[in-house]
Amino acid sequence: MPIASSDDPRVPEPDTSPRVALSAVVILSAAMAAAWIASGSIGLLAHPLRHALTWVALGVAIVSGLPRRDASWPRWALLVAAVLAGLVMTAASLPAVNVLAVALVLAALVGPAPGLQGRVVATAALAVVALGIFRTAQTSIPVVWLAADAVGEVFGRLAGRLAGEPLWIGSLFGGVDFLVLMAALYVGWLLQTAPPRWPRALYAAAAILLGHLLYLVVLAFSNRLLAALPDPVLPEITDINQMGVWTWGNAARSLLPWNLPVLAGLVHVAIAVAMFRWARWPAESGEAPEPDMEKGPSQTGPPRRRVQLVLQYGPGLLAVLIPIVTVLGLSRSTLKGKTVVAYAEGYVNWNKPEHRQHGTAGEPSPQERPTDPARRDAPTYGTLRWFVESLGGRLLISNDLSEQDLAAADVLLLIHPDRPWPEETLKRVKQYVDGGGALLVAAEPTVARHAAGQTSRSSFNDVLSALGAAVRVRDDTAVAAVAQWEHALQPLAHPATEGIDDRRNHFGLVSSSSIEVRWPARPLLVGRFGFGEPGDSGAAEYDSGEELGDLVLAAEQRIGRGRVVVLGGAAALRDDFQAVAYPTTGRLLAYLADKPGSPQDWWRQTLGLLAMAALVGLLFWQRVGAQNTAVQKAGAQEAGVQETSESAGVQPAAQRAAAIQVAVVAAALAVSLVCCVHLSLVTGRVLPDGKRLLPNQVAYIDASHLEAYSSDTWDAFGIGGLGRTLIRNGFLPLLLPELSPKRLEGAKLLISIGPGRRFSAADRQAVKRFVEAGGTFLCMVGAEQARASRELLGEFGFYVPTSPVPPSEIVREPAPLGMGYFRTLYFNEDGVQASMLCYSSWEVICTEQDGWKMAQWSDGITDVPFVVSRPVGRGTVAVIADTYVATNQNLETAETAFAENVDFWRWFLSRVTDRPPWTPSKQDEPKPPSPPDRPAAEAVPADDSANREAAP
Repeated sequence: MPIASSDDPRVPEPDTSPRVALSAVVILSAAMAAAWIASGSIGLLAHPLRHALTWVALGVAIVSGLPRRDASWPRWALLVAAVLAGLVMTAASLPAVNVLAVALVLAALVGPAPGLQGRVVATAALAVVALGIFRTAQTSIPVVWLAADAVGEVFGRLAGRLAGEPLWIGSLFGGVDFLVLMAALYVGWLLQTAPPRWPRALYAAAAILLGHLLYLVVLAFSNRLLAALPDPVLPEITDINQMGVWTWGNAARSLLPWNLPVLAGLVHVAIAVAMFRWARWPAESGEAPEPDMEKGPSQTGPPRRRVQLVLQYGPGLLAVLIPIVTVLGLSRSTLKGKTVVAYAEGYVNWNKPEHRQHGTAGEPSPQERPTDPARRDAPTYGTLRWFVESLGGRLLISNDLSEQDLAAADVLLLIHPDRPWPEETLKRVKQYVDGGGALLVAAEPTVARHAAGQTSRSSFNDVLSALGAAVRVRDDTAVAAVAQWEHALQPLAHPATEGIDDRRNHFGLVSSSSIEVRWPARPLLVGRFGFGEPGDSGAAEYDSGEELGDLVLAAEQRIGRGRVVVLGGAAALRDDFQAVAYPTTGRLLAYLADKPGSPQDWWRQTLGLLAMAALVGLLFWQRVGAQNTAVQKAGAQEAGVQETSESAGVQPAAQRAAAIQVAVVAAALAVSLVCCVHLSLVTGRVLPDGKRLLPNQVAYIDASHLEAYSSDTWDAFGIGGLGRTLIRNGFLPLLLPELSPKRLEGAKLLISIGPGRRFSAADRQAVKRFVEAGGTFLCMVGAEQARASRELLGEFGFYVPTSPVPPSEIVREPAPLGMGYFRTLYFNEDGVQASMLCYSSWEVICTEQDGWKMAQWSDGITDVPFVVSRPVGRGTVAVIADTYVATNQNLETAETAFAENVDFWRWFLSRVTDRPPWTPSKQDEPKPPSPPDRPAAEAVPADDSANREAAP
C-alpha cells in the first residue's frame, strides 16, 4: 500500500498553534468565580462571607499565577502592592468596588505570566473591569437598571415557556451579570484567536446562550426541587437553645432558590474553559525590547499625538470622572425653615405611646387607638413631629389638604391613604406637584377592612394614577429571604440612600409591597433576594409565577416641575422603627424639601452613560491594538516572511501596557467611587438636634461598639420595648452610628448596652464632655460584657467585675445575683412598694462617695447594689449591671408588656434626667406574674432610704 507524502493535499496539516496551559485555565476559572462572588451574582451571601469567598477564589488565581521563573523585584513589588490594594478594596461595602479589586489583582498577574498565559489573564482582567463598570452603571444610572431588569425578565419568560413553569425574574436571577462578563470574555477571546473566526464565534455564542437557558430552566423547576426534598427538621427553640438543626435537607432548602445562580456560574466557567483551552491561537513570539510608544500599540502606522494621549490618559480620567458625575451628591439633611404637611386621613394613628397604655408591639393599646373602627389596629406615628422639629422643620397635619395647607407645604406626606379620594382633593394635589411641589407616598400591603359600617381600602394608587405617574404599588407583600432584608438590598445612587448599608434595617423595612416602575420613573431601593406574595399575608413560601428577586421597594419620578417618591412600606416613619430608620427618612425628607441638584438629573445621567461607554470602548481599543501584532505575525509566518526582533517584542510589551491600563482604570474608578460615596454620606448625615425641642428629647442608643442587643427590633433580645418606654417618658430614641461630639451635642441621653468593642480615648473624651455639659450617660452591662467598657466606667468611678476571669488574672470569679434572674424592690416609701424584674444582674462598685444605690439585691445579710448613679459635672452617670434588663423579653415583647418594669423605667428616668419626678402609688396597676418558664427568685425587700445612702 503506497505511503502518502507529507506534500499530499489529502493529508491535513498538523495543528501547530499553541495551547492554553492548565495554570492559565485555573486563573481564568478562579477569576470568573471571584468576580461573580464579589458582585453578589451567585446568590444570597452575608457580606463578610462574600468577601471571604472572593479572596479564596482570588488566592487560587494568585497562587496559580505566581512567576515560575526568576522575576525582577519591581514585578514582585507591583504584584504585592496590587494584592494588598485588592485586599483593601474587597473589604468595601460596594459590590462594584469589590469587582474592580478582582480586576486590579488580575492585571498585576499579567506581567509575570508568560506568552499565551499572559494573554488569557489580560483578557480576563479586561472582562472583569467591564463587569465592574456595568455594576457601577446599574447602581447609579436607573435606565441601565431598568434595561437589565427587562433583559432578565425576557429570559425568565422564555425559560418558563420551555419548562412549562411560569418564571418571573429580573436582572439578578436572570443572570445578567453572568452574561455581561461572558460577553466581554467572548469579544476578547474572539479578537485574539487565529482566523477563521466565524465558525468558533457561532459555536461559542450558541454554547453561552444554551448554557444560560439550561440554568434558567432549572430555576423554573426550583419549586419542584423543594418538594422533592425531605420535610424540614425544626428545632425546639427555648430560652437556652437558640440554635437550629443542621441536616442535608435543611441545608438544601436554605439554598433554593436563593443560591441557584451558582449553577449558572459553573456552567459559564465550563464554557469559558472550553473556549480558551481548545481555541486556535496565533503563534507566540519571544521577548524583545520595549516598543516605541510613539508608534502606538499597533504597527499600522504612527497615530496622531492627540490620539495617543487619548489612549494613554483617557481611560484613567474617565474612571475618575464617572463617579463624580453619576454618584456624588453634596446636599445636606436639614429641614430648617421647612414645613412638612401630612394628610390626617390614612391607615395611621397620630398618637404616641403613653404611660399605662401598654399594647402589643407595633400596635396601640385600646386607649391609644383611633375612634374609627376600621383603623383600630393602625400603627402610631406620634414621634414623627419630634423628629421633624429636631431637624429644624415643622409638621402640620391637615384634615382636608386645603389650598392654604398645600401652599405652606415644602413636602406633602401621604401615609397609607385608605379612603376614596374626593375629586377636588386630587386636583389640588396634582396642581401642587405640577407646580413644583414634593410628594412622599408611603404605601403598605393593600388592605380592605370593614368594621362597624366603616370601610378601609388602600387608595394610594388612586393618587398616583391621577398624577399620571409611571409607578404603581402592586397588590402584594414583598417577602425577604432573610429577616428585615439584611444583606439582601441594593440601594441605588441617590441623595436619600447613598452610602447607607443594608444592615441593622436602616431602611425600616417590615411590611412592604413591591412597586411596578416604568420609565421615566426610576428605582431608589431594590430588594435583591425576596419574592412578591400576592395579598397582604406575606407568610407563604415562594411559588412559581411570583416575582423572584429585584423587587423595587422605593421609586421616584419627576412630574411637571415637582417630584414624587413612593415607598412600598411606611414602617420607617412609625414610632417603633424610627430609631433605626431615621438616617434614611431624614435624608429623604430633606431631599424632597430642598430639591437640590442630584446625580439623578438627566444631564448627569446622560453624561455618565456616555462616559462609561467611552471608557469600555477605549479599553477594548487598547486591547485590540495590543493583539494586532500577533495576528500580523501569524499571517507573516504563514507567508514565510521572517519577523524582526523589533516586531517580535511589540506584542508582549503592548500586552503589559494594556494590563497596566486596566489596573489604573480599576484602581481609579474604585477610589473615586469610594470617595464620592463617603463624601455624599458625610455631607448628608442626619443630625437631629434636641436643643430645638423643649425639653431636649433626643436619646441615643449606641450602635457603634458591637452592642449585645439584636438588630431585629422585636426580637426577644431586641430593644423595641425600650424604644417605646423612652417615648412614653418624652424621649426620641435613635440609634447612634458613631460616637462623635458633633452628634452628642444635640442629645440629652446616651445609652450603652453591653458593648463588645472597647471605647477609644476619643470616645471616652466625647462621653465625658457630654456628661459634664449636662447629659445623662446610662450603661447597661453585665459581667459577661464588662471588659470592653471597663476603662470608660473607670473614668466615672464605676467598676463591674468581669466574667469569666482568665487564668492569667488572680481575681475571684464574680457570681450573678439571685441566681441571675430575680424580682426585687426599688421603691419602698409611705407604705407603697414597687418592684422590678432583673434578667441577669451583677454587682456594681462605685468608688466615689456621691454614688446613689438605686436598686440592690439582698440575701438577708448583705445588700448588693446593681443599679447605681452619681452626678458628674452638670450631668449624671448611671450603671445597671444587667446587659439584658431592657431587652424585649424583660420589658415589652410582641405579646405583652411587663408593667412593673415599665414603671421602674419611668421612675428611674425621672431620677437621672431632667424629666418631672415620678413615684409609684397605690393606684398603680398590680404587678403581673413572672414568666412561667423562668420563675423569679424573691429578694429580701430593701429600704429605699438605705438606697439613697452614699456608697462607702
